[in-house]
Amino acid sequence: MYTTRIVSAISQASPPRVRVAARCSSKVAGNGRRGPPDANEHICPACHRIRDQFPAGYVTLAGSFFEAHKETILQLMRNEEERAKAEHPLERIIDIQTQDAKTIVRTTDLHLARRLGDAVHSAYQGELEVKYSPDEYLVRVYWSRSS
Repeated sequence: MYTTRIVSAISQASPPRVRVAARCSSKVAGNGRRGPPDANEHICPACHRIRDQFPAGYVTLAGSFFEAHKETILQLMRNEEERAKAEHPLERIIDIQTQDAKTIVRTTDLHLARRLGDAVHSAYQGELEVKYSPDEYLVRVYWSRSS
């Protein structure tokens, strides 16, 4: 009796390309997750966005409650960024800007912006509004709370 062995094309495919970012040293596989230590050097998409000042996400924080608890809320966001970066190294905060009575956090990825907004809303309630751009890879997240 003969047995037929079926070998899938996936098992014969080469392993995903893994590269290490020259600036940030992130090791990134083709799927955006962390890669192995023996990676080729390049400039990652997150470093490109940071260099070009071209964010994919904006998180706007406002309100009297935010002003009273600003440092705690921003620390929560930094902690959330670190958790996100552990699995997705391309998700980073570009910068934090204060304008008038609001603070704007710019991110390299729209998923991180949404995640930061959800984390603040989950911890402190308030009003959360998320607006995805239909034409480009961009999200604007607005969070506010009065007293």
